[in-house]
Amino acid sequence: MKIEQMNSLGKLIQSENRKSQQTGDLDFQKLLGQAGDRLKAECPGAAPAAPPGASGATPLLSEKTELGVRRAQAVVALEAVISLLESYQGKLADPGNSLRRIEPSVLALAKGAEKLDLLKEKLPQNDPLREIIKTAGIVSGVEIARFNRGDYL
Repeated sequence: MKIEQMNSLGKLIQSENRKSQQTGDLDFQKLLGQAGDRLKAECPGAAPAAPPGASGATPLLSEKTELGVRRAQAVVALEAVISLLESYQGKLADPGNSLRRIEPSVLALAKGAEKLDLLKEKLPQNDPLREIIKTAGIVSGVEIARFNRGDYL
């Protein structure tokens, strides 16, 4: 292999230096601010964003985080109630289980459904998770009522 031009590396370095000089006058902070201004113009109801490095979160971000925490708590409680319902179903299906052995599951289900209802009230009215929680609460309530009424004697 024959190397003909040794100065091609110098040209490459010079071209890189020119690129960095051309982009050197572009300020990321300035571009970010311009993008934020355009976003505000498109979405006038959006809360202003805090500049990077500023302490504290924006109200919108903290609201989203707070809502996310509430939703996560509700999902965990919902999964626990569904798990209790599945366990309860399995215990009912086993003819070897007496109602006295099943009763602790019913009590745990009642506590879980109560906790789920409290968490549901903390969610916004239009949150689709509320409907799922409502359905799980109804199913739990029906099963608790059936057990207490003596349907499974």
